[in-house]
Amino acid sequence: IKEPVVEVASAASIKNKSVSVQFPDEEKYTGIGARLPIANFQLKYIGKDTGIEIKCTTENKKPYYVIATNSTTICKLKGTQLCIPLTLVDGWNKVEIDLEYLLGSIGQRFVSVESVTVYSSCRLRKIFFSDTKYNVRTKLLISFRICSETEIDM
Repeated sequence: IKEPVVEVASAASIKNKSVSVQFPDEEKYTGIGARLPIANFQLKYIGKDTGIEIKCTTENKKPYYVIATNSTTICKLKGTQLCIPLTLVDGWNKVEIDLEYLLGSIGQRFVSVESVTVYSSCRLRKIFFSDTKYNVRTKLLISFRICSETEIDM
């Protein structure tokens, strides 16, 4: 990939949840407010544990957190946190997370995304939201495609 990327990394002695990139800065802004239900990520797996946390607002105005991490192999709901496995392969991955489907599976109705946090260790190229899952080869603009395409659908 010949575009700028952000590398989220930490020393081996530091737990990866203490190093992250968050959008937006919740101290300055109230939230993203994205109403499109599919979160899309282009990230490079660099062989270590990593994760994505998405804070969503539901119809009852209650925040729910969808947490996808490659350090778990099972789905579990703990209060307002829904944890799901994140399967990555070496190199660049396109990750699609259908928030409407996931929240619907626990009896909640998706309204919007308020924040996104990406934990170390990975390289991050793009984050965008869509209303449909895309066939990478035909529907996405060239700037949204990745070279050796590995599609991970959730």
